[in-house]
Amino acid sequence: MISFDKLNQGMKYIFTIVAFIFSNSSTAADRTLDLSTMSDSDKNKTGLYKLSESEIKSLQQWLSTQHKTIQKEERQSNAGFELKEQSKRETIVATLEKFYKDPLGNTFYKLTNGQVWKQIQSGRMNLKNDGTQNITIEPMMMGSWLLKGDGNRGVKVKRIR
Repeated sequence: MISFDKLNQGMKYIFTIVAFIFSNSSTAADRTLDLSTMSDSDKNKTGLYKLSESEIKSLQQWLSTQHKTIQKEERQSNAGFELKEQSKRETIVATLEKFYKDPLGNTFYKLTNGQVWKQIQSGRMNLKNDGTQNITIEPMMMGSWLLKGDGNRGVKVKRIR
């Protein structure tokens, strides 16, 4: 008679194998799970030797269904252009403290909220440097940001600090 601990250990082994297969979805995407290729040693460790052929087929079908469900959910979650973290990005409205150029000609925008943004697109904006300029930084596609002044066209920026 097999003890509960050994049976429990066998079930852990099965679920470890299943978890490995599901985590490797890119390599296992088009393959079906075939328990008949399992070695006799592995069948003994997992307790599969106790199952009838119909029970093994039922287990194989259940695992295949679970795998397809996980793949479908993964495809649906990756269907958009933006990552989930990026889709939560919100427009920033702030006051420009100052803007300046470094010796290499890069333009930086320091906001009163402490953020510093670097211009990454060529172009020029008409901004006041007296701290009264309101600006808007809007999220764009593919993770980029657009900085706009009052009534100005915008330039692409990236956050430095």
